Amino acid sequence: MAKSVSPRDIETTRTNAMVVKQLDMTAGGGEAVHQMASASREAQALWRQPCSTSLAQDRDTAVAWVMNDVAWALHDAGGDGRASVLWHYAAQAARDAHNWSLTTRIYGQIARQRLQMRQPQQCLDLILLAAENDERQMLTATELAMLWALRARAHAAMADAKGTDVAVHNALSYWSKRKRSGDMDDRPWSGHFDEAHLYGDLAAAWSALLDHGARVATNALGDYDHALALQHPNNRRTRVLQELGRAQVDIKYGDLERGVMAAIRALDVGRVASSRVVASFGRVSDAMLPFCARVDVRVTRDRIIETVGLREAVEQR
Repeated sequence: MAKSVSPRDIETTRTNAMVVKQLDMTAGGGEAVHQMASASREAQALWRQPCSTSLAQDRDTAVAWVMNDVAWALHDAGGDGRASVLWHYAAQAARDAHNWSLTTRIYGQIARQRLQMRQPQQCLDLILLAAENDERQMLTATELAMLWALRARAHAAMADAKGTDVAVHNALSYWSKRKRSGDMDDRPWSGHFDEAHLYGDLAAAWSALLDHGARVATNALGDYDHALALQHPNNRRTRVLQELGRAQVDIKYGDLERGVMAAIRALDVGRVASSRVVASFGRVSDAMLPFCARVDVRVTRDRIIETVGLREAVEQR
C-alpha cells in the first residue's frame, strides 16, 4: 500500500522550492538544477501519492511551487524543453489547489521565458491570461506590479512606446500601493520580487525601446542605477544581468567608459551558471566590437570572451 502524504512531506517540498530559488538567484539555474536534481522528481512522486482531503490543497500548492522554480532554473540553464514540460505540470497542480496566485506566478514565468525567446506577443497573451485572476480579487499589489513590469517589456519589444508608458505607470502605481501596505501582502512564491527587480524590468523595457529608436536612454540608465543600488549582494545573477544591461545602453547610447566599467563589474561578480548571463555577455561583446581601437574596450572584451567561453563563437564569425 502506498504511503500517504504527511505534513512533513509537504514542508520538505516547500523547503526544496525555497532552496532551488535561492540557488538559482545566487549561482544560476545551472547550479540549482545540478544541486537539486531530484526536487522535481520527488514533487511529482508526492503528487501521485494518496493524500487526505485536508492536506490535498497544501500538497498541490507545494508541488506546483517547487516545479515552477525548477522549471525556471532549467530555462536559465538553457533547458527550455524540459522547463516547458514542468511548467505544464506545475500549472495543473496549482489549478488543482485552486491557488490562483500561484497559477498567475507560473503563467508569468512562462511569459518571461517567451519574452526571452523573442516571442513578445506570446508573452503579452500569457500576461493577459494571468491577469484574469485579478478579476477574482486574488492578486496582491506585488503580483500586479510584477505583471505590469513584464508587460512593459513585452510592449517595448514590439516597439509600442505608448503601451510601454502605460505599463510602467501601472507597475509603479501598484508598487507604491505595495509599499504603503508593507510586506504583509507578499506570497512566498513571489516574495523575491523586490524594488531592485522591479526597476531592473523597467530599465530593460526602456532599453528595448532604445533599440527601436526611442530617446529614452536617460530612463533606462536611471532605472538600472536605481535597481543596482538596491540589489541584494546575494542575488548575483540579477546583479550581473543588470550591470550588463546598463553596459549595453551606455556603450550604444551613452558613455563608452561607463559601459566598460559596468561590464568589468559584471565580470568581477564571478561565475554564474546561466545561459542568459552568457547571452548577455555576448551582446555586450558585440556592442564593444566597433570600439576595439580603444585599449580599455579591447582588454575588457578579450576578458569577456575568455571568461565566459565565447572564443569559439567569436572565431566562427
